[in-house]
Amino acid sequence: HARARPSQTCSSVSLVPSPPAMPRAATKSKSGKGKGTAPKAKKVRYVIDCSKPVDDGILSTASFETFLKDKIKVNGKAGVLGDAVKVRREKNKIIIIAEEPFSKRYLKYLTKKYLKKHQIRDWLHVVATDKYTYQLKYFNIQDDDDDDGGDDDDDEHDDDDAARRQATSNATRDRVAAAHIDERDHVCFT
Repeated sequence: HARARPSQTCSSVSLVPSPPAMPRAATKSKSGKGKGTAPKAKKVRYVIDCSKPVDDGILSTASFETFLKDKIKVNGKAGVLGDAVKVRREKNKIIIIAEEPFSKRYLKYLTKKYLKKHQIRDWLHVVATDKYTYQLKYFNIQDDDDDDGGDDDDDEHDDDDAARRQATSNATRDRVAAAHIDERDHVCFT
């Protein structure tokens, strides 16, 4: 008698017993709605708070909103947001609702680009206030340098320097407050 090798099988005899046939369960997607439905993409909501510069009249949320709508890239194409990204404004805030993955850092980059385009990047900076929020704030111009070594003989010069810095700070603040936005959405200083 010839023995059957494991690699050779006879059509009528099987060397390895097969498990009993079990009914196959219907496969479900992650959303649990049955076969054929794709899982819903997770949305994330970002906020850019522009209240301080808008109150001073040097930034327009309407022009910032259109800038973001034109510049945000989806699948490598700028301005074609589709259903993946929604940009809207509520009072002095811009709200971006996007499907993940969407980078908050990308919003900071575009905000800085907008500030540079409108020549107000020298007075404003973008600060993260929480995980999903940025705020436009003025630079702290009154920042005094206190590393003069502690010489008491130069108190008169320190007072003069402080007064000069305060006057420069006030003049800059007045200049920013007096700025207005022209019809091309550029900041004009008077």
